[in-house]
Amino acid sequence: MPESAAHWVPLAAIPVLLAVGSLAVLHWSRYLGAIGRLRRAQASPGTSPSTAPAPHTAAWLELRSAEHYRRAYRLTWAVAGVLAVGLGAAVLAD
Repeated sequence: MPESAAHWVPLAAIPVLLAVGSLAVLHWSRYLGAIGRLRRAQASPGTSPSTAPAPHTAAWLELRSAEHYRRAYRLTWAVAGVLAVGLGAAVLAD
């Protein structure tokens, strides 16, 4: 069992780190998926103007990929912050 409150901080950081990290991974994968769908829609071989994606579909994919990128970037920095706080508390506790 941890002896002081400072020992609890790294332990409490573990589930937070897992939750925030999994959200970051989720948004990075959604960002990459949206970019892939957009590229496939724009560069399909034999795409005629009638089968090309509608402008609003391409704009929607670009918007979604930008949203996922912003969320993933923010959550990645949150993971770094949780790691820094947890490691700092662990160092100070010893």
